[in-house]
Amino acid sequence: LDKQSFEEQTKSKTREQLITFINTNPNNKFVLQAQDELFEIDKKNNSIADLDFYVKNFKNSHSVNEAWKLLYSLSVKSYNTSELQTFVNRYPDFPFKASINREIELNGKLLIPINDSDFTGFIDTIGKFIIPPVYDAATAFREGLAVVVKNDSAFFINKENTNVFSAFYNEAYPFVNGIAPVNIKDQWFLINRQGQKINGPFEDLSEQSEGIYIIKQNNKYGAIDVYGNFVVQAQFDKMGDFKNGMAYFITNGLYGFVNKIGGFSKARYQWISDFDENKLAIVKLNGGYGIINAEDNFILKPAYDLIVKAENNIYIIVKNNKYGFLSGKGCFYSEIEFDFKKEFGSDFYSNGKLFKLLKNKKQALMDQNGKITIDYEQYEEVNFAQCNLIRIKRKNKYGFADRKLNIVVPCKYNFATDFTDSLSICNLKQEVILINTKGETVFTTKGTIDRIISYYWVKEEGGNKLLNKSGKVIFSAINTYQISLENYFVLEFENKTRKILKIK
Repeated sequence: LDKQSFEEQTKSKTREQLITFINTNPNNKFVLQAQDELFEIDKKNNSIADLDFYVKNFKNSHSVNEAWKLLYSLSVKSYNTSELQTFVNRYPDFPFKASINREIELNGKLLIPINDSDFTGFIDTIGKFIIPPVYDAATAFREGLAVVVKNDSAFFINKENTNVFSAFYNEAYPFVNGIAPVNIKDQWFLINRQGQKINGPFEDLSEQSEGIYIIKQNNKYGAIDVYGNFVVQAQFDKMGDFKNGMAYFITNGLYGFVNKIGGFSKARYQWISDFDENKLAIVKLNGGYGIINAEDNFILKPAYDLIVKAENNIYIIVKNNKYGFLSGKGCFYSEIEFDFKKEFGSDFYSNGKLFKLLKNKKQALMDQNGKITIDYEQYEEVNFAQCNLIRIKRKNKYGFADRKLNIVVPCKYNFATDFTDSLSICNLKQEVILINTKGETVFTTKGTIDRIISYYWVKEEGGNKLLNKSGKVIFSAINTYQISLENYFVLEFENKTRKILKIK
């Protein structure tokens, strides 16, 4: 009789039918089954409101702990202290509250991954190993967890070096907004922060990009959102990650593109770049390069040998080993008449404001109005101004001039870099010198100087040094350094002690 009543009252298995049955038949033997079926619906819908209702009203359900975990994973995204505390305050009956409190405590501990003797571990801010270097590889901590690899297995650890899910994977990516891709027996799944599988299996699965995952299913590629809903059905031979709301795809060897609402172009190109912030992409069609917009209309028809994107929506257009400049609106700044050298990057030709012109091994600078600001005959080499000084070359020596072309630093150096943080690395005879914008010597060595982000690394026979951005020695007797994944400068001294510097 209980079974008959259950089947008749929940014939369509809707959420409303199941709730009504549970509330009106509290003594029916199939109430727990109805609660389990209700949870499966709530689990599929990923609704915080529905799960909130479930955990508050069905505390004796077989699935209540799983419902709590799913509610937690949907409510908390970045796993910072504020989010965690807000969840605890809202749900004081959360059965795993102790784990949240511990996570809040661990959030205050900074651990930095570094390599030591070909293995990776984690140090604190005073350079002491808190998690020993026993892993073959490791990511930085993200959302309280790091991916580590040992003996060809990947798993997630917390800052207490505990395998939090007691699970091992073939591969795993870090968590982003409470979700991570993992590979189990050559199948990919998405898991939440409780280690629960929330989507899959897939044949392939990318890291999250702009809230989208590229998946492979039945040997075809498509895209899903963080809830597993298809943004793009699995129908292409290959897909790239979404950049600026667009992604390329390949079908039968030809490229097209899709957007996040599922609209896509015809596959007709031999190649397509990522779309930039202005929703423009470089394409190759019938052997020629051109530029299209997000509506698949040509900004520049595909009739060129090469197109390179520079800063500030500027493109370098190449034809027959000659180059010119084009704006992203399709207007040419210059004729295509300058000598192209493929060994130079886009920043050699333009800084987004000015253009470098090469003719017959001579150089000039031009502004966006087509005015020559520095003519060909003035210098053998001319560069874009940095710190209001222009690096120039005359009679095979380097120096610096101001924007009015007054010489500030005489052309006497065998080599010189552009100014950064008001310092330039120069070579004079057998010495390497740091100079300031007045041409004054700040530091000299017979070793080498390399700029590393906002510091200067000096390598000398007598020992290595680190200089700050003013050129002053801040540390000596350094053995090695590492740039950590957490954006820290880790110095190891000759006495085996360490120093941690935050990279700004």
